[in-house]
Amino acid sequence: KDLMATQRKLAIPTGSPAKIEVRKVGSVGIIQDRENHELPMSAWTNGKNIRFHNDAAVRMEGNSQVFGTPSVTPYAVFNVPGVNDQTFWFYFSLLKAYVVESGVHSDVTRSAGDYTITEGRSWTGCILGGIPIFNNGTDKPQYWSALSAGTPLANLPNWPNLIRAKVIRNFGSYLVAINLTDNSVSKPHKVLISHKAEPGSVPT
Repeated sequence: KDLMATQRKLAIPTGSPAKIEVRKVGSVGIIQDRENHELPMSAWTNGKNIRFHNDAAVRMEGNSQVFGTPSVTPYAVFNVPGVNDQTFWFYFSLLKAYVVESGVHSDVTRSAGDYTITEGRSWTGCILGGIPIFNNGTDKPQYWSALSAGTPLANLPNWPNLIRAKVIRNFGSYLVAINLTDNSVSKPHKVLISHKAEPGSVPT
């Protein structure tokens, strides 16, 4: 831990030798988004190759590959919770969408064909009432109608044909689209808000 921060907190003059007993050094872990002097004694400001277990700091045992080799180069990754501890991991390239479930990689690109973006950071996503929605700013927003690796993504129903959005997020039961392009005309300050969606449904 940062000794200077500890000394300031305890009002010990800088440079003075002091021994400070810290109990349960692993009870809090690493906190990097607060000032050092605001942290409890058992908190750490930084760490590398360690984890905290049973109130102690222990060495990390290393990394291992979990999902195998991606089928395409991932530019964006999203987690979608399922039911009964099921979880899906989506990853997107510039052209394709894949989902990983139980170690199996499945192509869930829309049936209409490949996507058309050229910038990998364009993909954004949210979950509206349990329905995953993804957007890239160039194609119509995509939604996953069923939490099944055998179901491809599809164009979000009721989306205006000539409008594209840089970002789409959910706010409660509503979808909010910002930084729009309307019929190829950029309207960065225009905002669209959907009708209220029923649980498990997309907006009308």
